Amino acid sequence: MTGLIVIEGVYITKPAELVRTVSLGMLVVWAAHVFAATVAHAGGTGASREPLRAALGHALLASLGLLIASVVPLVLLWLGVAGVVDAIPAVIGTQVWAAFALAALGYVSLARAGLSPPRRLWGAVITALVGLALVALKVVVH
Repeated sequence: MTGLIVIEGVYITKPAELVRTVSLGMLVVWAAHVFAATVAHAGGTGASREPLRAALGHALLASLGLLIASVVPLVLLWLGVAGVVDAIPAVIGTQVWAAFALAALGYVSLARAGLSPPRRLWGAVITALVGLALVALKVVVH
């Protein structure tokens, strides 16, 4: 989502249009994720095969994090639309949030793996930097 915000932010000058485009793009990505997970779980064989309703429920639950993760960036963009903050700081805020969220996920993942706190911190920093590098790569490619 952060790459989409940066890419669209270059071409869209009206903040409300940026929020609309990013929101719709996020919903499309979420719907595609739910659909793919449903097909993957319902289409298995033997013990891995689930009934369609169960597969859809599993996919919705598994995809919930994708929607939750988009709340803070969308709120930041809405603050830009409302004039509470300028558009550029709002867009930068979405990127800072993405780095923070990735660092937190990296830290928690490494804590679950039993690594020491210093290694968790290094892993969190590396996770955030790799995520931001991928955002930059997405911007360059598009």
